[in-house]
Amino acid sequence: MTPYETLSRLIFEVADFPAEEVKPELDLYADIGLDSLDMVELALAIEDAFSFEIGDDECEAMKTVKDALALVEAKSAVRAA
Repeated sequence: MTPYETLSRLIFEVADFPAEEVKPELDLYADIGLDSLDMVELALAIEDAFSFEIGDDECEAMKTVKDALALVEAKSAVRAA
């Protein structure tokens, strides 16, 4: 499963938003319907799925699916190095 597919599945689990409809340009709040508590839940799910920690500033910076994916890719690259 790719990072994008995993992230889409996590968004589905947290927001009950269809994974197949998750697109990079979607806003996590306005388009997907997450609130601040959902964002914390999503961040925790991402941490568990990808085995890294997300700081408060990083969590606040995730506004779109693309932002979340970029964070996953950056953290995964650092961990692999």
